[in-house]
Amino acid sequence: MTEPTPNGQRSGIVTRYLAAGIDLAAILAILVGTGIGWVAVVWILNPGTIPRAPSLALVLVAYEVLGTLYLTAGWATTGRSFGQQIMGLRVTTTRGNRLPPVRAVVRAAATLFFPIGVLWAAVSPRQVSIQDIVLRTCVIYDWTVKPTVDVVSPTSHLP
Repeated sequence: MTEPTPNGQRSGIVTRYLAAGIDLAAILAILVGTGIGWVAVVWILNPGTIPRAPSLALVLVAYEVLGTLYLTAGWATTGRSFGQQIMGLRVTTTRGNRLPPVRAVVRAAATLFFPIGVLWAAVSPRQVSIQDIVLRTCVIYDWTVKPTVDVVSPTSHLP
């Protein structure tokens, strides 16, 4: 069995795209759920009425907005999106700090508007995407698990 990649090492293209695929599925699920919720609200307020299908432009704008919010929330708080959590990745500044909220928003929007920029990590000797270069960020392996509560041994209370 192979050991996981050491913490702090920059991630490669395969791991990044696997995480991005998981995130894409999550964003699409949120988008579809929002659409179903909208139809339900319209149906409840006006029984028998089914709204028309949204235009492609509206769907794309909704995808960009929801996706930007989704990625920003993860990167500005824990440094991870859901997909990155599963793949053991974290987005940090080049100094290893958490992304400030404004930089997280810009990185999220740039990733969604220009996803091919991540391909640069495949040929870059430093394994950085175009977004990483412009915004001075990096994606690293981080397998650390930080418990949210103290774990108490079942025998710790015995005399």
